Amino acid sequence: MKFNWKVAIGVVLLASATLVGWLYLHITNQKAAVANAEFYWPDFNFELNCTDTGARVDICSDKSLTELEKELAVAYANDSLWRHTQASFGNYDDVCKKSNIRTCLRDLEKHQQRWMTRKRDRCNTVDCLTKAYRARISELNGQSEPLASFRLAVSNEPAVCEALFDILNRTPREQLGACAHYDFTSTPFSPVTTRLTAEHWQDFERFYHKKTSKQEPYTEHWIAMEQRYQAGLRHLYGVQYQEASKDNVAWLQQVRFPNQRCETQPFGTYEERHLVRAERDNQFNALDAAGELQHAEKYGWMSVIAAPAAGYNGVLHKGQLLRFNDEWYVLNQEGLELMYSPKRYVVQKHLVKLLKLNLDEGSYSISGRKLTCGYWYNH
Repeated sequence: MKFNWKVAIGVVLLASATLVGWLYLHITNQKAAVANAEFYWPDFNFELNCTDTGARVDICSDKSLTELEKELAVAYANDSLWRHTQASFGNYDDVCKKSNIRTCLRDLEKHQQRWMTRKRDRCNTVDCLTKAYRARISELNGQSEPLASFRLAVSNEPAVCEALFDILNRTPREQLGACAHYDFTSTPFSPVTTRLTAEHWQDFERFYHKKTSKQEPYTEHWIAMEQRYQAGLRHLYGVQYQEASKDNVAWLQQVRFPNQRCETQPFGTYEERHLVRAERDNQFNALDAAGELQHAEKYGWMSVIAAPAAGYNGVLHKGQLLRFNDEWYVLNQEGLELMYSPKRYVVQKHLVKLLKLNLDEGSYSISGRKLTCGYWYNH
């Protein structure tokens, strides 16, 4: 066969182009990995390498020290996310020193490594380590015990945000959770307390059914839901926010129901949290009506909000419906629900948010949401 120079040159050029392309992608991926590593901040996964802590005392053999190490991991992750959020808004402190987010987090990591080598690893006793851990945890949390439960991260309406801030922080930590309903007695806030009738139940469920399931006929869906209302497993509250005009009545409605996700998980390793979540899901799904009611009384009620009206489907929001000076807000605690999820959902979002509702009377719906207040859970 006659040797074809043109084919040979083409093959060489193609191979060269492929190699160059591979090298480019490899280098690009390496740079991206470095960039991602620089942007990385610890999440709530706690993993302690017992064989290489650098400490002179075996931390893993002492349960109290292991618990402090877990608490430190959460405090460090919480502080990292807090600084990331604040730096993104242009708010800096002594660690960040008006740096960009990447530099800020690197500086925080340097401070942590310095504490480990100069404080933790120089301790020879459990007592010394305990004091070092508690001091560092307090430093990361921003204050010594007793810690306030929340930090105010976003305040677009100071009067509203400060008022709710006081309510959140006066609530005992053991009562905090993904579905906590706070005591608004003698405060500027008034939650919806009007219990609605079976007629309103049907309006809400018809709207909710369209949003969640189109498989079963509504008549069959309503029979099952009515039984849950009668059993006390669902409660519907609401307020008419526009005067009735013929057949058009505008309502804000909030439905509460037991849910397994109301029970916030403890921190720990991915495997620990995954097992806890799976176990709790199975336990909740096996509950009867009395068990679900007991669960709701202990951990709180999940809430969703809607603005259904005649001929129109509104928009659902998770959270508790509140009123402040004739304005409507939603207290959304979804971040607390997800904070210790097996998957890393919460990154730089505020864990508790207060959203302002803009009511569009023309369409009888919630037409817009505005982040009014953001609260960071200060573990």
